[in-house]
Amino acid sequence: MLGNRSSANVLLFGSRELKGYRVIDEKDPGDNLESESAICERVKAWCCSTTPEPAICGISRIWVFSMMRRRKIASRMLECLRNHFIYGSYLSKEEIAFSDPTPDGKLFATHYCGTSQFLVYNFINGQNPMS
Repeated sequence: MLGNRSSANVLLFGSRELKGYRVIDEKDPGDNLESESAICERVKAWCCSTTPEPAICGISRIWVFSMMRRRKIASRMLECLRNHFIYGSYLSKEEIAFSDPTPDGKLFATHYCGTSQFLVYNFINGQNPMS
């Protein structure tokens, strides 16, 4: 899906995906300020479970032009995808997996899914059933 009136400020690629892996939540034991916690979250590595879980839709790419971010554009695009991906059905957030998110993508997925333990999949290493 490509959006925004006269220019390509939004980009979303969704694909059929059957296996996702839950991100392992790693809580910091220290009492960090909220801003320090957000900075730490952007730079630290993350791990995921090795146990596959079913996912109906894989989000290969979701991107919003930097000047257009923080306006719920990506969230609205995902809501549209969840509503139209399967005719007559509405996907839950638990049925969506994100492909190897960037640090910003991880923050978005955590916020959008309401948990830091969202599903991920590896688009490159053979997890895409269309390849």
